[in-house]
Amino acid sequence: MTAPHNAATVRRVAAASPYVVDDLDSFDPDALFVDGRDQLVVGVKVTPVYGQLSLELVAQVVDDANERGFNLARYEPFRDDYLLCLFEQYDPDAA
Repeated sequence: MTAPHNAATVRRVAAASPYVVDDLDSFDPDALFVDGRDQLVVGVKVTPVYGQLSLELVAQVVDDANERGFNLARYEPFRDDYLLCLFEQYDPDAA
């Protein structure tokens, strides 16, 4: 049995989700890769260009994540035009 719905606890997001990156213009790595997060799942758009995938946006997101202490742990294609990327924060104690 589920708990009764409480309208006061429902929050809505009016802006685009920061966890989906469609282009570099809307990508804000400082808002996405913040201290205190251990893992983060990000949908990154991969655009077909003349029958091949353009991975420039994915490369930029991964580079910005690395600069902020996150590494790309796993990725999975989602539909035809997104990669779901799991980023994990670096563990400085790992050998």
